[in-house]
Amino acid sequence: MKKSNLVITSALVLGTLFAVTTPVSATHWRDQRRAEIRQDRRELNNDRRQLRHHQRELRRDWRNGASAEELARDKARIWHDRREIRQDMRELNRDRYRWWRWHNWWRN
Repeated sequence: MKKSNLVITSALVLGTLFAVTTPVSATHWRDQRRAEIRQDRRELNNDRRQLRHHQRELRRDWRNGASAEELARDKARIWHDRREIRQDMRELNRDRYRWWRWHNWWRN
């Protein structure tokens, strides 16, 4: 009798702990995903601003007759900015897809 009561009590305690902690961990996971998406968007916007700045700088240098070396440096910065934007887009799409899969698990 004592052993069966101990098993039942233990199962109830473990079930209660599981029921209480599962929603908290799911909420934390969801908030973490949203934070990752927001961070990716911030990085993407910053890189786009930087690209526009470097493009304006290239046009200004071109109009002012800068040396070929300076123009090549500006073009290299622009290519670097474009690579960063592509990488940021990949990360954002990956995080959005993970969020979508988790958020819409019941549809599958």
